[in-house]
Amino acid sequence: MISCIAPQTQEQFKQYYALRWQELRAPWQQPKGSEQDELEKTAFHRMLVDEQGKVYAVGRLHIDNKWQGHIRYVATDKHQQGKGLGKTIMLALEQLAKAHGVHTITLNARENALCFYQNIGYTTKSIAHKLYNDIQHFSMEKRLTEIPENQCSLIKSLQHIWHNTIPLSKVMGITADFYDGNTFLTHCDIAINKNIHQTMFAGSIYTLATLTGWGWVYLQINAQNVQGDIVLADGKIKYFKPIPDGANGVIERENTSGDALLTEQQGKTSFIVEVGIYTGDTLAAQFKGKYVVVTKR
Repeated sequence: MISCIAPQTQEQFKQYYALRWQELRAPWQQPKGSEQDELEKTAFHRMLVDEQGKVYAVGRLHIDNKWQGHIRYVATDKHQQGKGLGKTIMLALEQLAKAHGVHTITLNARENALCFYQNIGYTTKSIAHKLYNDIQHFSMEKRLTEIPENQCSLIKSLQHIWHNTIPLSKVMGITADFYDGNTFLTHCDIAINKNIHQTMFAGSIYTLATLTGWGWVYLQINAQNVQGDIVLADGKIKYFKPIPDGANGVIERENTSGDALLTEQQGKTSFIVEVGIYTGDTLAAQFKGKYVVVTKR
């Protein structure tokens, strides 16, 4: 069985980059390392593997500060081509982009891959660069389907509350991007939240984490038609990695508690929420907060 995963271990990344080099660089006598660039640490990486860990296909997504998605380094093992693996890895990257609020994907396709991308919905926009003075590329684009209207309205309502009652959230460029009942994703414009080291300011990371947790609680009580004041009662954060580009808050329902049925008679209840702050697939910080909801009578 073949699964789509994000490489995590050093060995997985070794195999991931090896397939990239094998299919995209080695045939043109390019050295190992030429299959990587400066965006690797802040990008999303996906690969298709079997039970033994053999890599069949790879691809990378990078999201810029304008919330545009860029797919690059898509490759399938030459012995496995024609089995739909390229389409599978592209779909996984597109779903990931959609979940992070991306509406448009761009990529540069090799001339011999134009039909493949056109068949999965990409439109050719212009002639791009010629790699190694040999491989003509074309700029292509695809508009992604927006999230369902009910979910869109809910997260837009949350973002409206943030930007109108917590001015700092608007200044920082914090947005609510995705919610499906189990996963909640937020984003912060890092361009205006950098320190002297050109990485995200620790205070901005903490603010993004606490607001993401606050947003989760808002979504839970809203689903039950309960109105109340949400207060952060306690919060602790651990910082693991610097964030040079792209910051996302992520909450999974399995890492929360306190979403039992609320009633007007309870007066108040509490939620425990764990928030991961990621740059690409890398966990940069982890926040755990206790939020108290005081229901309005």
